[in-house]
Amino acid sequence: MLGELLSELRAHANDRIRNPLLGPFTAAWIVTNWRPLSVLIASNEPIEIRIEFIEENYFNVASLFVVPLGFALLLSLIHISEPTRQAEIS
Repeated sequence: MLGELLSELRAHANDRIRNPLLGPFTAAWIVTNWRPLSVLIASNEPIEIRIEFIEENYFNVASLFVVPLGFALLLSLIHISEPTRQAEIS
């Protein structure tokens, strides 16, 4: 039963990652926000202090949404246009 659940979770995660918009958005979000993620994961401070530090120093709309969405759209457009370019080459 546990193996079946893990298999379903893995399949669901694969579907999400292969999504032409969600996968690139997630990757761009992680690359854009690596500093607050590292503070959240690696700091030895209490969680309240880590969250407060992130909110004070890294919390803005551009890094949380605009920049990753721009990269995701750009990568999606490249991904969508790739078959057209391959057809032109052939």
